[in-house]
Amino acid sequence: MRAFALMADQYEGAPPPRPVGQSPPGSPHPRGAPRAPARACRRSAAPNRPPAPVGAPTPPRRASRAGSRLPALRVVALLALVAASAPAQAEVRDRWEVTLVPPPNYDMESADINNPLGTVTVRGWDRNEVRIVAEKWAQSAALVKHLKVLAGFCTDGSVCVKTYVLVSEGQKAVPVAAGRIDLVMDLPRRLPLKARTFVGDLEAVGMRAGAHLESKSGAIRVRDVHGQVTSRTLRGSQTVAAVRGSVELDGVAGDLDLMQVSGERLVARTVDGSIRVHKVRAQMVRLSTTAGEIWLLDLQTSQGGRYELSTFDGGIRLRPIMPTSFDLVARNLRGRLVSKHPLTVKSRSPRVVRASVGQPPAGASFALTAYGDISVE
Repeated sequence: MRAFALMADQYEGAPPPRPVGQSPPGSPHPRGAPRAPARACRRSAAPNRPPAPVGAPTPPRRASRAGSRLPALRVVALLALVAASAPAQAEVRDRWEVTLVPPPNYDMESADINNPLGTVTVRGWDRNEVRIVAEKWAQSAALVKHLKVLAGFCTDGSVCVKTYVLVSEGQKAVPVAAGRIDLVMDLPRRLPLKARTFVGDLEAVGMRAGAHLESKSGAIRVRDVHGQVTSRTLRGSQTVAAVRGSVELDGVAGDLDLMQVSGERLVARTVDGSIRVHKVRAQMVRLSTTAGEIWLLDLQTSQGGRYELSTFDGGIRLRPIMPTSFDLVARNLRGRLVSKHPLTVKSRSPRVVRASVGQPPAGASFALTAYGDISVE
């Protein structure tokens, strides 16, 4: 990574680097020293022995040396399994804190955070500096020293922060079962934010230039953010509140909750989970899930707005702010259409109803597809 003004917590007790071509101290064969000629492999025939009497115990086999030549990767995997199955021990904690002040004539333009070892919490503030607090947790003091945070100002104008595990082969940006790093950061709120975690939760509060958040298996929370927000996670819930800007949420397993969102577009997709949206104003809304309920409550429609809701294993609740007028196309795969407002039915078939609500001309249009009931409140 091209960067300058990089700062990292120090690793105490690390051995000095060894020049290339030099053997470690105490090696029985120093590099360059003459060695004894290799002995020829000799295999003598086994002497003739009398057969063992019936019922005699079988002599123990000679242990194989194959286990001593396991690759380093397999050894690490075995150690990880042992650590995971071992009884819980007292955790060792360490706190690391730093404040980064940009060099003269340096303009911070964005923030890029990558923490595969734990959680990330980002808070926007009005100072032109970055404050980082890292809480390290491990089962031993030796492992705590190997948990590292690297932070600095990159040449592209971004604030770069990443975590890793320091091992003999170098840096490993992978989760470990026996240790973690949780980050709490205060950033200038004017910076666009990009943050990633692996198994830890991710939270962004008070930013004013949008946020792009990703997690493999962690909950994502966004609050009081202006600008476009995109959020993706494979397994975990996503919660968005008090956002001014377009929002796009994408998930595989987990519920999606949105409240007080005002923007041009709102898109929320998940495979296994429910979608609940409250107090929203947008020109286009698209909500879809394969297995779960969909709620769109207290919606303030826009003239010419388009709203699409679909679920293949659940029902739909729709409650727009009245008075308003809109066209409605409801498709029930297995269920019924219930409306608390008078419907002007234009066409009806066993599974599709086309109708309108309110006085024409319609100001918005709804397309609703559900396996269960559809309720218009």
